[in-house]
Amino acid sequence: MAETNGRVARQRAGGRIDTAPEKVTSTTHVNVALPFAKVEVHEPSEHLLALAALVCDMARLLARSSPGHEAGELLSRAEVLVAKLH
Repeated sequence: MAETNGRVARQRAGGRIDTAPEKVTSTTHVNVALPFAKVEVHEPSEHLLALAALVCDMARLLARSSPGHEAGELLSRAEVLVAKLH
């Protein structure tokens, strides 16, 4: 065997010379980019707060004018939404 230009030359029977790479390696690189630098947190806008309050008022009116399980559940959901936004 003789080394030539980073390859190993092997002489086979019959005088033929085969060259093969000195090392065979498989390298895989994976780059993962996470957008943490671009994450922005915004407070709810005044319009969203006003809309949630309006929905809550309408649910309250519905619960008074047409009492029942569904109206009470709707009112509870609307009040929870308003509380989360404040």
